[in-house]
Order: sequence, then structure tokens, then C-alpha cells
Amino acid sequence: MKNILAVGTYIQPDDELIINDLETLHVISDPLRLRLLAAIIDRPKPIKQIAAELEIDQIKLYYHFKMMEKHGLVKIVEERVISGIVEKVYRARARTLHVAEGLLSITGTSGESADSMLTYVFDKARSKLKKGIDEGSLVTDRTAPPQKRFIAERGSKRLPPEQARQFFSRLETLTDEFFSSQEGQPAYGDWYDLVTAMYPVKVAGSK
Repeated sequence: MKNILAVGTYIQPDDELIINDLETLHVISDPLRLRLLAAIIDRPKPIKQIAAELEIDQIKLYYHFKMMEKHGLVKIVEERVISGIVEKVYRARARTLHVAEGLLSITGTSGESADSMLTYVFDKARSKLKKGIDEGSLVTDRTAPPQKRFIAERGSKRLPPEQARQFFSRLETLTDEFFSSQEGQPAYGDWYDLVTAMYPVKVAGSK
């Protein structure tokens, strides 16, 4: 089989990739896939090497790479035959990933698009929280360390217009900080999900 790239050739990843559909966002929201991408940003590698570096069974990685390739998150830069077996060498498509502005917003979208967005955000959060609670890895105890805590509350409150504006602004600042560029982040630490939702509601009997 002919190599896709000549020996010694290495095409650098793009600076950034804009994610503009919910399906791709769903694919990359898996922490393991983010680890896999981080492993092949600086240098292309075959799955066997990646599995050894991350100490993960390589059989488990084929599905993840297939999904990431399908959605344009990784590229095959070389194919070589070793002992009669085709080995593919992957690299990350881009150094940083950004979610398209408005992708997770229902403003200006159709009812079907809004439903897809809400399903993605809240069903995904629900399934991850339930899994963590069932496994005992998540607790609501405020004295627990961040690695085990989760915050999930819901309530309604009457706010004057200016107070509501200030609260929205503070919430948006925190959200923007959390979802800012991945560039420069440490190569260690725990993964966290963040889901935010604040919206006006119509309460029966209210003016």
C-alpha cells in the first residue's frame, strides 16, 4: 500500500476548527476523545502507540477514531502495511476547537433545531449526572472536593430588571471563562462539565 505522505513529511494541524453542528459537538464532548486529540496534536501517531501512551486497550479506540474521522476531527496522514496489517497514522485536524456562535442558542432557530439543542444540552447532562450518582463518584455535599461535587438546582425568583441584567451579565462572564479557548490549558487535572440555563418564565396569576 502506498503511503499517503512521504517519509518525514508532516503537515501541521490547522490553528482552529469551528464546530457548527450538534452531532459533531456530541462526538467531541466525550472526555476520552479530547484526550485522544491532545495526544496527536504535536505529532501523528498510530492507534497502537496512542493506546500504549494512554494505557488504554487499543481495541477500544478504533470506534472513537472512526467517529472522529467521520466528523472531520482527525485526519489519516499515512497508511502503512506492517506484517500484512494496514496501520493508519492519525493527527488532530486542529490545535483548538471552538463552538460556532449561536450553536447552543435557540434564538432564531426553528422549533426542531431548538428541540435538538435542548435535548443535547440537558439529556447529555442528565445521563452523565445519573451515571456519576449511580457509581458513587458524584455527591451534593458542599464540603466534598471539586473532584466529587456536583451542583444541580432549580428554582424561580422575582427579580427587578436591573438586578436580572446584572445577574445575567455575571453568569455570562463565568460561562465565557469556562468555554474560552483550550489553548494554554494544563495537560493535567480533572474534566468538568458546565450547563447553564437562566430564562424568564410566565407564572400563573403574575402580572
